[in-house]
Amino acid sequence: MRTGWLVASLLIAVTAAGCVITPTPNGSASAAIGGTSMEAVVSRTFTAYGFELQSGQKLPEMTLAFETYGTLAPHGRNAILITHGFTSSQHAAGKYTPTGAPGWWDGLIGPGKTIDTNRYFVVASNMLGSSYGSTSPASVNPATGKRYGPDFPTITLHDMIRAQKLLLESLGVHHLVAVAGPSFGG
Repeated sequence: MRTGWLVASLLIAVTAAGCVITPTPNGSASAAIGGTSMEAVVSRTFTAYGFELQSGQKLPEMTLAFETYGTLAPHGRNAILITHGFTSSQHAAGKYTPTGAPGWWDGLIGPGKTIDTNRYFVVASNMLGSSYGSTSPASVNPATGKRYGPDFPTITLHDMIRAQKLLLESLGVHHLVAVAGPSFGG
């Protein structure tokens, strides 16, 4: 029942926002103007340098994997951030090629769906520390040339959120209509 409540709440929040979308170039993997298919979604990365953690330690390079769907409005105020559960990835919707693997919320995100990519610019972000393409213990420490492993600094939820905020700013997002996600991400 909890999932039904989340979907209903998200639908109300998204519908109430009433955004108007004007297509602009944003590097989106699949612009959803006019019901465009989401059959060839591409995972991308964002990197920031000298990322200071809440602990005071710095990551020389901080990378987040992400996907986008839809088109960002010129005012940057039609975005929805999708976060994932603790053991999941940024692949929330659409299909990867050549495998055709659908995203974990593919039934909710896309043209005409609950999170309508004809109206909203959707950013599905991997979290800092995840093993799906973002900086984590499996990443190479640029200072040593070796994997961080157990030397990876302690990160907090605050660090994860700040990393996602930097990503959103780099994409030109000025306001989020909603943030949604299952489990830990929600």
